[in-house]
Amino acid sequence: MATIHSDALVQKVVSVKQFLDTHTPSGVPGVPLPKSRVQLHIHLDGAVRVNTLFEVMKQRGVDVGVSDVETLRKRMSPNPGLSLVEFLKPFDLIGDILGGDIAALRRIGREFVEDQAREGMLYVEARYSPHILRGPAGGMTAHQVTDAIISGIEDGCKAIPDITVRSILCGLRNHPEWTEECVDLIAAFKSRGAVGLDVAGDENYGTYEEHQSAFLRAETLGIHRTVHAGEAGPVAHVQKALDLLHAERIGHGYAVVSDPTLLQKCIEQRVHFELCPISSVLTASSTRYENPVRQLAVSGVPFSINTDDPLINAANLEYDYEFSSLVLGIPQQLLVRSNFMALEAAFITDAEKSELKKKLVAAYTQS
Repeated sequence: MATIHSDALVQKVVSVKQFLDTHTPSGVPGVPLPKSRVQLHIHLDGAVRVNTLFEVMKQRGVDVGVSDVETLRKRMSPNPGLSLVEFLKPFDLIGDILGGDIAALRRIGREFVEDQAREGMLYVEARYSPHILRGPAGGMTAHQVTDAIISGIEDGCKAIPDITVRSILCGLRNHPEWTEECVDLIAAFKSRGAVGLDVAGDENYGTYEEHQSAFLRAETLGIHRTVHAGEAGPVAHVQKALDLLHAERIGHGYAVVSDPTLLQKCIEQRVHFELCPISSVLTASSTRYENPVRQLAVSGVPFSINTDDPLINAANLEYDYEFSSLVLGIPQQLLVRSNFMALEAAFITDAEKSELKKKLVAAYTQS
């Protein structure tokens, strides 16, 4: 299938939804995929089961103006191609439903592991902002939220030992004080799988300078760092993420294709780009450039394929892989290699990487 370029994407951004509506990924429905995927960029609160959201909503008596699961599902998936801001709006609703409920937060941690295992993940880094899940008027502390979610992840991994899940805690651009606390939380929960720091949210708010002290402190403490940058914002944000926050990985980063010099620097320094093909089109982030996901994939820069927010996208990672291949024109060999590049960039020890790499090689050798 021919590669779609930016002019066509601008005019036909809805084609992603059409792809999702008409395409069925490879594999047998209901049968778990072999553990052959490594995912580095997925928001846990953007991966909640809609049925779980509805059940918790009814149990807690939260009124969000919906009376059935399908209406809630539609509320979770905004119209495609609007903006990153529109794409992020359902997270307020998710926070209203789940926030402040320890049992619900532990449940979504466990169910996340179950869902990722079913979809063939060998290793996953789940990211979330503990502060936006504290509940009305901060009913829980960020520490309690983190403990509840990680407890759920531990429950899931104990039941399904062939998947490894770690946590990245997210600060928000307009709350640098949250980023500072996230550093403390990661240090506190390091022994329970907290491995990295991120800052996310609308790139129009806040500055990278406001988060610099937290990220430099994280680096001093040996905490890994990834940064949302150049998704809907300019290429200068990618530069600042690298120079000011000492990011090891970049979340999205599509704007870097507009600066060949910076892209070459990223290639030389092995900066890893966490690409999210479907969400990049749904947010109109990638339509500013000529097929930037493919450009980055074939450029020589390390990259991974990720789903970002499967609840909002209404699609799991296999859709992202097949969309990348069938629509964006990324060679299959590169997509396979992206899992090994993802594992190399994972925020775990070399010994852990070595053991997981053996399993990854075995999964592709047997397939």
